[in-house]
Amino acid sequence: MKFISKLAVAALAMMAVGQASAATTTIINITGATSFRTAVNTALLAQFNGKTNWGYLYTGTSQTGSSKALYKGELSTGNLYIIRTSFSGSGTGIQKLTSGATDVNFIDSNATTATTDAGAKSYAGTTQNTSARVSLSDVYQGTTAFKTPSLVEAGGTPIAVAGFKFLTNFGSPSLNITNQNFAAIAANPGLPVNLFNGLGSTTPVYLVGRDNGSGTRLTVLAETGYGVNTPVVQYYNSTTTGTAKAADYAATGIAFIPTTGGISTLTLDAGNPGNGGYTSGGDVAIALAADTTSVSVDGGAAGPVTLLGYMGTADAATAAGYGRPPVLCTYNGVAFSDAAIQNGQYTMWGYEHLYSVTGLSSAENTWLTAF
Repeated sequence: MKFISKLAVAALAMMAVGQASAATTTIINITGATSFRTAVNTALLAQFNGKTNWGYLYTGTSQTGSSKALYKGELSTGNLYIIRTSFSGSGTGIQKLTSGATDVNFIDSNATTATTDAGAKSYAGTTQNTSARVSLSDVYQGTTAFKTPSLVEAGGTPIAVAGFKFLTNFGSPSLNITNQNFAAIAANPGLPVNLFNGLGSTTPVYLVGRDNGSGTRLTVLAETGYGVNTPVVQYYNSTTTGTAKAADYAATGIAFIPTTGGISTLTLDAGNPGNGGYTSGGDVAIALAADTTSVSVDGGAAGPVTLLGYMGTADAATAAGYGRPPVLCTYNGVAFSDAAIQNGQYTMWGYEHLYSVTGLSSAENTWLTAF
């Protein structure tokens, strides 16, 4: 826990000790919660920065916000380590570990790394499908559908607290989300704004959220009492104008999550229309950065709508810097703050867990022990 304390953030410090052979490289593959990726990426860059033969790569335009990254360097003299991340959700991460799936997509371990963002961002080179043996999760394994075999929790306890927020899209009013009105909108899309704030507006509200492999979604559905296995009806921005995250970004059409199709930012549910969702909190944040003053819903006549979404605090903070930032909501009358969580007023949060499979190598176990 020393590295986390040194950074003074609730982040994951990746430390490993291997054999002192120039020909030996330890590779650790990590998957799981997208909501915790900012803390993980921040800690990993700090750990490797300045080490011998060090470098890193990441996809997208933000190192801290990237869902897929690679870090390497000699964490001790002569011992080279490559740590790769591929975040796709807490439940999905647990499923990959318990099933032993070999389809987790990582940056190629042989890729040439850079030592500055100028050479690291927007990596679009070769990737590799393989297994992950370590996963971050916003929820306990027992709350997912993947309860066996039992995974090992590092240190036997959670490593951090992860907070979550409700937000409406740019230009929409801030709403007060309660357990009751969340349950209503999750099952009945298009309910009016005045259900949430009592101000008389009849603008319809539509839920925008994560797929059913997301720990963020599991936490929200559990905390509100809606039920983690109860189907929802969620929407996505089906047609847009302008540039995502920029000041000209607008949604011109929204539709409930389909059961088939090849939409890269969505995970679909073949058995439940609307029950799919965005693959990361970053995608939800982008969707909520859209202006929605003239939107066609499921192909109908255009008019104003309000989009209501949920995401981790890191994604919400990133979205605040967009050209049309989302609007923070309250939950059961309380605004999010660290103090509100600590004193028990704000309850939309969960513990962050670090899970691993049994039978790790000695190098992997040394890393977990050091953590």
